[in-house]
Amino acid sequence: MWSPLADDLLKIPGVGPATAAKLRRLGISSIDGLLQHRPRRYLDRSVVTPAARVKDGQWATVIGVVERAESRTSRRSSLRVLEAVLRDESGRIGLVWFYQGKRGRGPTRPPVSAGQRIVAWGTVKWTPYGPTIQTPEWEPLPKLGSGSQPLSPVPVYPLTQGITQGQLRRWIQWALDHCAVADPLPDLTRRRHGLLSLKEAYESLHRPKALADVEAGRRRLAFDELFAWQLEMARAARARRLTPAFVCPAEVLPPPAFAAQLPFSLTAAQKRALARCSEMLEQPWATAALLQGDVGSGKSVVAAYMAARAVLAGHQAALLAPTRLLAEQHQRNFQRLLSPWNIEVTLLVSEMPAARRRELAQRLAAGEPLVVIGTHALLSPEIRLDGSAVGIIDEQHRFGVSERESFARKGKAHLLAMSATPIPRTLALTLYGDLEVIALDEKPPGRQPVDTRWIHPKDRARVYAFVKREVGRGRQAYVVFPRVHGDDEQDQAAVTQAEELARTWLSGLCVGLVHGQMPPEQQEEVMRAFVEGEIDVLVATTVIEVGIDVPNASVMVVEGAERFGLAQLHQLRGRVGRGEHPAYCLLLADPQSEAAKRRIDALRKTDDGFAIAEMDLMLRGPGEMMGLAQAGPLEFKAAVFPQDLDLLQAAKEEARLLVEGITAKR
Repeated sequence: MWSPLADDLLKIPGVGPATAAKLRRLGISSIDGLLQHRPRRYLDRSVVTPAARVKDGQWATVIGVVERAESRTSRRSSLRVLEAVLRDESGRIGLVWFYQGKRGRGPTRPPVSAGQRIVAWGTVKWTPYGPTIQTPEWEPLPKLGSGSQPLSPVPVYPLTQGITQGQLRRWIQWALDHCAVADPLPDLTRRRHGLLSLKEAYESLHRPKALADVEAGRRRLAFDELFAWQLEMARAARARRLTPAFVCPAEVLPPPAFAAQLPFSLTAAQKRALARCSEMLEQPWATAALLQGDVGSGKSVVAAYMAARAVLAGHQAALLAPTRLLAEQHQRNFQRLLSPWNIEVTLLVSEMPAARRRELAQRLAAGEPLVVIGTHALLSPEIRLDGSAVGIIDEQHRFGVSERESFARKGKAHLLAMSATPIPRTLALTLYGDLEVIALDEKPPGRQPVDTRWIHPKDRARVYAFVKREVGRGRQAYVVFPRVHGDDEQDQAAVTQAEELARTWLSGLCVGLVHGQMPPEQQEEVMRAFVEGEIDVLVATTVIEVGIDVPNASVMVVEGAERFGLAQLHQLRGRVGRGEHPAYCLLLADPQSEAAKRRIDALRKTDDGFAIAEMDLMLRGPGEMMGLAQAGPLEFKAAVFPQDLDLLQAAKEEARLLVEGITAKR
């Protein structure tokens, strides 16, 4: 489909092997990658400030004539100072550049010369000699008429050590001037959706005449991202419709028979989900669904039903979980739910003894009817699931589309992907175009509401006194921080604050620490100790956001709550209130922005995960909302939601037409 500019970066003047290696740290390995390196912001030079009106700390653009320019060596012999004075009709402003190096090295004259008419911009610093712009950027201007045209915005790019803004701008400008850009989208497609050509998009992003030009370029690159994603979805959906699957006959464990053996009543949403999953299992081709529901909505019951149906029909069922702790948790739940039918539920993890693993692999390859629950070990080539009729993936956003598909292809399986992070229905239907969306939008009866309170950080001592009282009653607590490490004790960082809490407010209690930079084995060891009650208070980052079930935990303290997303806070709150005891979520926050205040206030007022997802989509977009800002299949660089939902729908339709057209030609 795509034909990127694969030209070697070494063709660009000034780029050698060492510089190319630095660019690769930015994810730039070709000229195409260089052109796709989007600015993170723009310097707006449309407003020119007279030199006499600049203020200390202000970012300003000044136009004038260089009155004088000179160089000197500072008292520190290694520092050379290049100075100039810029004069306009209102007054004067200094320009100064510093160069560090051995004596005799570096420029000996200022980059500007007396009599030049230039535009300079940067942050103003007030000195005893008046206003100065230190290390300004600048451009020469014609002597006449230069003030009549608005100055174009200046792109500011993400950098890495050893690469400057000036260098990156020069290389990108060279690429725009010297490289032909082949556009993979047909003219008809671009016209249909009002999109720029790829060449025009690059021009509008890297040298816009005005800030208004940038949006059209961003939308074109956003369409390309979304189209690539939707094309993958459409191909997966098409392939699945052509893939045979095991059929589980209707008479084998219909939903009412399953529900009758459960020790609790199902919600209406669970009954609808069971009925739809039952229909899926009766199809001769591989079906797939995304089961999404709020924390505590009962997704495991639906998954257990599909697994039981498969085994009782003489096949296998497999559940893939992102961590060993979560896999073990599912094994316990499935054993409890499926005990009336004496269905074997076994565990497969990489840490198990080799002999036991070989034995289980042989049984699975032989097609013995059972439920196997495991981690990434299930994806190993030596594990064959030829008899699998059902594949279940928990926390499906932790796995890529290719992993999801390879797991389903291990057998003739119907796929159920589960997510505890509700996604607005319109977005879910479009993003996961290859999956049917089944929503559990009700909580089972008896689920404990969580008392959510917003507390100012000055009352922190009162919060931890409450935590200590709850632990004294036999309960446990979480304390979540937004960062792993901090620069000083005032930082909201888990590592430093865990030690501080254990020494002060929580002295006498067993305080544990878990965060994402710890090895996975160490994380699971700490979490297991918390599950088993050996740890009273678990200090953590958002690594505990999903997948850990401790009914005895009754308090969730979130430090710096204004720094978390709404859906993320809701997920953290869902770690408590899972047992019989009253539960509390205490949000320590001093939000400065209106958006942060709205997030925290909204969490206090509702516990509806789908309503929260809608609000979070508006505030933060899907990558942040779903915990995928740093990693995962939805790490879009140009697309922004919800404003690009129209592009998402357009990309979905174009992908469908392309896949159907290719299939028809075959």
